[in-house]
Amino acid sequence: MGKESVSTKPAAVGTAAHWVLEHALLFGMDADYFLGCDAPNGIPIDAEICTHVQTAIDWVEAEIANGDELLVESKVDIYKSLGLDLPVIYGTCDIRILGSNGVLTVADYKHGVWGVSVKKNPQLELYALGALHALNYVYDKVRLVILQPRNGGVKILETTTEQLLSNELMYRHSVDTALYENSVAIPSSNSCKFCLAKHECAENWEFRNREIVDLMP
Repeated sequence: MGKESVSTKPAAVGTAAHWVLEHALLFGMDADYFLGCDAPNGIPIDAEICTHVQTAIDWVEAEIANGDELLVESKVDIYKSLGLDLPVIYGTCDIRILGSNGVLTVADYKHGVWGVSVKKNPQLELYALGALHALNYVYDKVRLVILQPRNGGVKILETTTEQLLSNELMYRHSVDTALYENSVAIPSSNSCKFCLAKHECAENWEFRNREIVDLMP
């Protein structure tokens, strides 16, 4: 619907934390090095941000072994792995570890307190599919990781390339459906949570009304 994205304070703080994480990993620094600085978006880097980001830095450094390659804030062309010609789905993966042990690790840092599960996580699975495609599927095993210091810490799910590829058709179908000119909106609490157009969406209003009716005695 052409809505302009509006950043909230928690989102801006999360962006600043990601900035610290990226540069700390790239240059081999601790998070405290950035204490007192302002992130590019103007958010001051305080002790709380540094403490939480440092837990992610420590985990990554502990996971890196000789022969491993660390990629930080790297773009993944997800649309290519889904067989799409248009660059309609892509993303930036916070952390990728190309393991010398034959395991690909795809990790995402979450600074917020709203719990994010590593299980059945479409973002991580799509990042992994994009990464596997770029690497010509040379990895058979994949670790999906959520780093959320303010809610649950390190969450790890071990899976296989075969299992991820079994979901590829489902994701491709979802994209095709969404791109269809007369596609039907399917509202839900999760899918509509951050949608900027939800207050003007008839389908969302109907869904919310049904929820209210269901809660009535």
